[in-house]
Amino acid sequence: MSSSGHYILGSNATAYHLAIMMQQLSPKLSITLIVDPDLSHQQLPDACNFPILQGNYQTILPELNYHFDFTITLDNISTQTLADLFHQLKNHGFKHTAYLPTLHHLPQLPIWLSSQQISSEHFLGRPSVSFPLDTHLSYLQHKDILVTGAGGSIGSELAKQLLRAQPKTIYLFGHGETSIYHTEKEVRKLQQHGLSPATTIRPIIGEMQDKAYMHYLIQRIKPHAIFHCAAHKHVPLMEINPIEAIKNNVFGLHHLVEAAKHFPPERFVLISTDKAVDPSNIYGASKALSEEILLQANHQGFPFFVVRFGNVLGSRGSILPLFQEQILKGGPLTITDARMQRYWMTIPEATSLVLMAGGVPNPKALYLLDMGTPIKTLTIAKQMAKLYGFDVDKGDIDLQYIGLRPGETLEEQLTSKQEMISATDYPKLLQVTKEQEILTPQALEALLQELQSVCFFCDQKPSAFRSYTQLLTILRRIFPQLQSDDTGDWL
Repeated sequence: MSSSGHYILGSNATAYHLAIMMQQLSPKLSITLIVDPDLSHQQLPDACNFPILQGNYQTILPELNYHFDFTITLDNISTQTLADLFHQLKNHGFKHTAYLPTLHHLPQLPIWLSSQQISSEHFLGRPSVSFPLDTHLSYLQHKDILVTGAGGSIGSELAKQLLRAQPKTIYLFGHGETSIYHTEKEVRKLQQHGLSPATTIRPIIGEMQDKAYMHYLIQRIKPHAIFHCAAHKHVPLMEINPIEAIKNNVFGLHHLVEAAKHFPPERFVLISTDKAVDPSNIYGASKALSEEILLQANHQGFPFFVVRFGNVLGSRGSILPLFQEQILKGGPLTITDARMQRYWMTIPEATSLVLMAGGVPNPKALYLLDMGTPIKTLTIAKQMAKLYGFDVDKGDIDLQYIGLRPGETLEEQLTSKQEMISATDYPKLLQVTKEQEILTPQALEALLQELQSVCFFCDQKPSAFRSYTQLLTILRRIFPQLQSDDTGDWL
């Protein structure tokens, strides 16, 4: 945040504790609480020593300094009320606004500081899930931690949250120098504010497809914990670049796992996706094979396991930034299909789930977050527009239906028919058990050898190199429901 002052609207515990934590991070920041009895009936603690403006919010608003930042902490308010509040703030010139409705976000304060102007939590259609991370990060204290894909949405936020564990070293691994540079800068900024300043931050630019390098890297740094976030994730893009999807997502992971078997960490967590369930596209197939690699390593006795996500709201490339950009340009809002629906989670939920699962004693092989019921993309688009003062149903902004893109489906499942879900000791954290693995260890090894000749040039099988047709033939033996075809095979 760039201003020297901050207003917090709300009289709940979230408002009070947020003010305290912000003051601790920035002692010179001017913080004022705004209490409107018509919007919140809760009472601030008697010990609250922050300046308080009390009265009708709309009456107070013109008196405020619009150069300051503004956070709304009201809970249990309707989308329309929240939309009206944001609209009024915009009309009075406020540029930096945020919505923080629950205490759930307080343990994720570094995430909040880097969040979008509108909180993604409001679109979940369910209460957000919080995990008591403060009591479950001791397993990372004074440890060396490797985060792959540290330049991505989940990897970068995970790196920031790891500071709360006060680790010895955080290695930020990725192959994009710009994104790794930005993550390092954000992490160091948090350290300057007093969050684990003694932790060493080491950015690493490398390529996971380089087997010898990955072996060298793991041997050199010997991390105590590995959080593998790196992956090509864009579904339509991977349909027209399928071999790169397999090279990066399958062989990149395979090389890391094999290196980690020689120098075993205390924890190895793979970030997976619900698209790995009965995959219909190349990206899903690549992640299903990634899960299989990790699960078989787990069965061999290694402390490796999988955390499966739904779609992440607010992540880079997700629909919220896209809708926000389209709304600011006056529309139209592009919708794939009115029937399309997805399971959603926020970045704080995603990172919390990873860190929580990583600290579970005697971890099982596969975990999943209870994400409630799926939400239609159209519903999120309408809610997003309403927060900016536009009513889609009244024609304030246009919708444009663009149809399914290559690899996309109308619905996704969290588990397959061969998987069973059971509760854990942690609310909303579920354990998934497979009735049988997709492949035996011997079959997986044989499959990887076949894919090797497609992804990497082999003197014995030169015709297989970069053959999309052969790739599909191999994958369909394992995933007969795969809908991909080679019509886009031009490279």
